[in-house]
Amino acid sequence: MTLSFSDDLSGSMVQLVFPQRICLACGSPVSQPGICDACAQKAISMPRCRHCAAFVLDENELCPSCLDGHNHYFTFARAVYPYEDRMRDWIQAFKYYNKTYLRRPFAAMLFDGYQLYFADKEIDLIVPVPLSSGRLKERGYNQSALCAQLLAKRLKIPYTEKGLLRVKETVALAELSAKERRSCLRDAFSTSWTGLQGKTVLLIDDIFTTGATASTCAKELLDQGAKTIYVLTITAVVI
Repeated sequence: MTLSFSDDLSGSMVQLVFPQRICLACGSPVSQPGICDACAQKAISMPRCRHCAAFVLDENELCPSCLDGHNHYFTFARAVYPYEDRMRDWIQAFKYYNKTYLRRPFAAMLFDGYQLYFADKEIDLIVPVPLSSGRLKERGYNQSALCAQLLAKRLKIPYTEKGLLRVKETVALAELSAKERRSCLRDAFSTSWTGLQGKTVLLIDDIFTTGATASTCAKELLDQGAKTIYVLTITAVVI
């Protein structure tokens, strides 16, 4: 099933489907929110860039951005599932169509991702990638913050939105190259919060594409005194 956003997703389809707790990736029934074991294993087995969250074609390969020698300011990044097919539709529904009920299955996916990739790290603070004030007013919510709050509560790790602010409106990044994204995002984030000193931060977002957003956020957090930045996203592109 491919979601059609011309339909009202808050209507009978969701009322029928979500009590059954479907896998967001394949549509099969699951006992817990998120994705089924088979889809989780599929994602785990997919090759990934050695440094960032992008899925790649060959094991131990670097993605084009990392291969070009671009200096990501985060230490390590991972995503739970590829941004493709049904999962892409759910992410877009969550992000652009006010389907905020998706925060629970997406937070469950992030929890599983944390257990896989960051359980051995000493995380002091969870911070979401922020929206600009204009985008937040238009949308009414920050999808990354909704998920990050639930994740932090479940993990019992401190959470804040004070750690990072988006101070510059930017054009839509979807069609831009990695270099164009980095240029567009220059000076887009800021923080003056003193609570970052010496902290190891887990940065949360919905999609990892080129890493430009995560890296720009990480640089700002490090400049304000954070010690280490890790990145966890719900999805990432397949390159």
